[in-house]
Amino acid sequence: MPKLRHAILLVMLTAFSAPSLMAETADLNVWNSEAISREFDYLSTFMNPDGSEAFDPDKIPNILGFQLSPPAARNHFNLENRNSQTAAWHVVDLEKGLDPILRYTFNPEIPSHIFSPASVRFSAWNESLKSALYPTRLWEQLNNLNAPVVIRGQQQVGITPDVFTGAYYTYDEDKTIILFKHNGKNVLINLSKQKDISDVGRKGLVVGSDEDWNYFYSGRPGLTKPGLGWVKSYLYDSFSVSVFYETDPNRVTLGIYKWLRAGWAGANMVKSRHIQNGLIRYARTFQEIIESPKLPDPMQLAGISKTFGGLSDSELRRRIESHYKILYQEQLQAENKSLEEFSNLMDSDDYIDHLSRQEIVAILTVECMKSLLGKKNMDESGILIGQSQSVSTDKNRP
Repeated sequence: MPKLRHAILLVMLTAFSAPSLMAETADLNVWNSEAISREFDYLSTFMNPDGSEAFDPDKIPNILGFQLSPPAARNHFNLENRNSQTAAWHVVDLEKGLDPILRYTFNPEIPSHIFSPASVRFSAWNESLKSALYPTRLWEQLNNLNAPVVIRGQQQVGITPDVFTGAYYTYDEDKTIILFKHNGKNVLINLSKQKDISDVGRKGLVVGSDEDWNYFYSGRPGLTKPGLGWVKSYLYDSFSVSVFYETDPNRVTLGIYKWLRAGWAGANMVKSRHIQNGLIRYARTFQEIIESPKLPDPMQLAGISKTFGGLSDSELRRRIESHYKILYQEQLQAENKSLEEFSNLMDSDDYIDHLSRQEIVAILTVECMKSLLGKKNMDESGILIGQSQSVSTDKNRP
């Protein structure tokens, strides 16, 4: 008899719970991946540097709706691969309005890599993109945004060492920035498409924790991962879409959608989880910086970058040598026994010869940012610029 009562109770519980389970399942499958993929195809048509077509926000309702939907309705969504590229996505809420985000990260006087030091080692807009951004001043468009603003150009990008393989790359990409209104809210879409195959992957090193933004660049082809030092890898193709949707004056939902084909011998070795980990890595750092109460004002950041850029080659070399001597000691403390090759290289000055002026300026600028944000002690090596002035200005900010 007890077994019968137990069976009846189980049937009753199943009957009562079934509708709620079905409702939850329905909520998790409201997004049609094919429809969303067609909308990303529409966005990809704006990657032509010479294009002039007008942007229509009504052609991407699913992308915008998906990004604003509750996490439970997004968590089981799979972004479709495209053009033999592996896909992944990530959404994060930022406690910052679109106006300051534009002033910092889409400002032609501030290198964008300053806000993505865990992902990008340097970035440089070409003159056509800078010339378009200067008069536009995107943040000034927000109060009178009657029609979408579309800006096109190119940039060169160098990325930091991959956490898994240690490889780092450089490539050129087409870039399109679209600013518009959607349901009365400000939205910016940042599109990037790799132009050609990247240069060969080179051996890099994450020194200590990735969250410390300390990286070493050997200049030597191959992967750092043991057993794969011989591999000549490349980024074959990539396409990324970043959507900054301002839900209120002090809050932006950032969605990042990326497609990537990379590997060696022509084969795509990328898994979706690899891309997603990279997107989380980028978003975590961007959020840490843009939300920091210690973040200097945009004019101050522009001044620091400009001052570093005005130093002589010999002075830049002196400062980067000092920086890497400190980094070498940190590498020794990390006690990574499998990377003796890097310890020997870091203990010489040969590695500096392969660094371009642009790369050196980028590294030193990030070091300055780390100090300003409190991620490292006040500079005692003499490699930074204007630190005492920067700290004083920060304390007196309104």
